[in-house]
Amino acid sequence: MKPHPDSLHRFLFEQSHVRGELVHLDAAWRAVLERHDYPPALHAVMHGPRVFLYDYRQESRSNQQ
Repeated sequence: MKPHPDSLHRFLFEQSHVRGELVHLDAAWRAVLERHDYPPALHAVMHGPRVFLYDYRQESRSNQQ
């Protein structure tokens, strides 16, 4: 199976005011892991898949004040 390249895809659902970014890191993430000597427990956690969510609504509200 061919690995996926590093990528960034932005999306916007205008009618529901939802926006975000879908990020896939492969080579860049491996380079970070190779440059540091992390403890075994942290190293194991960092090798699994990640999902991060950020709520832009709070940021938008603070910009409106």
